[in-house]
Amino acid sequence: NCAGKLTAVTRFVVMLANGTEVKCLRDGGSITVTSGQSARTVNRMWPGLATNNAGLEAFVRCSGVDAPRGIRINAVAPALVRETAVKAGLPLEGTVPAAEAAE
Repeated sequence: NCAGKLTAVTRFVVMLANGTEVKCLRDGGSITVTSGQSARTVNRMWPGLATNNAGLEAFVRCSGVDAPRGIRINAVAPALVRETAVKAGLPLEGTVPAAEAAE
């Protein structure tokens, strides 16, 4: 659920920014947020998904500035699965077949 992911990431970074102890993350640890290609792919059928992913990526870029305790905050956007792109009518450039993604 998109709203749940954004809320969880937001709360976690606010805890770090406020100096609240996060026992599950050691000094120099890393938080990795999964975004998606829809943040940079135009598709009239996915405005909400594109907004969510672009927002997550912007949030990660901004929250990573001067993160405490050497914490790194990163976003990754896996390649679009080819079969999904075909169904959505998206260009196939840069896509990955489902069988390859499943390996």
